[in-house]
Amino acid sequence: MRNLLGAATPGVVTASGSQGRQAWHSADGVLRRRLAVWLTVVAAFAATLVGVSGSPAQAVVWSEPGYLKTASGRCLQAVSNGVRTAPCNEVNNRASFKWRMEIDGKFPGLVRFLLNDSAVCLDSNNVTAYHTLCEADWIGQYWHGVHNTSRMFLWGNNNSRFLTGWDAGNVSMEPRGTNGESLAKQVWSFDPV
Repeated sequence: MRNLLGAATPGVVTASGSQGRQAWHSADGVLRRRLAVWLTVVAAFAATLVGVSGSPAQAVVWSEPGYLKTASGRCLQAVSNGVRTAPCNEVNNRASFKWRMEIDGKFPGLVRFLLNDSAVCLDSNNVTAYHTLCEADWIGQYWHGVHNTSRMFLWGNNNSRFLTGWDAGNVSMEPRGTNGESLAKQVWSFDPV
């Protein structure tokens, strides 16, 4: 008889043929079956620890930097712990205006916006918009977007309030606009830098 490493096990006589089958079913055979089951369980568990699976972990892919612009000509800017809109001609290539859009994220059909090369994402409490540290599992940082070529409406996950950029600079979450002026403040484009 050989042990798991292939070495002969001292004091054990190897049975062959029907004697081998009898040995498998003997008290010693019960231990071998238990050992085989245990090794199978350990191997399966070890495979999960090293990440062996049918589908590899999905990496987050971000777009090149761009500007989030309203149809009324204002760009989204990060300020202290919030966001505001400013005339797009004030951008001057400043990092506080540059956003990256998540291309292939954790939640299909939703988008997330990262502030340039920082660790903060556009977030909302469905009343106002702001930025917080990015968290891949935080659904509040993901946005629904209805796309019409390069234009989109962005609304939060918990209700039907839309990201609205006002001419005075504030940004809030509002019900969908009904006329041209209010609608233009809710239509956004993501334009490359």
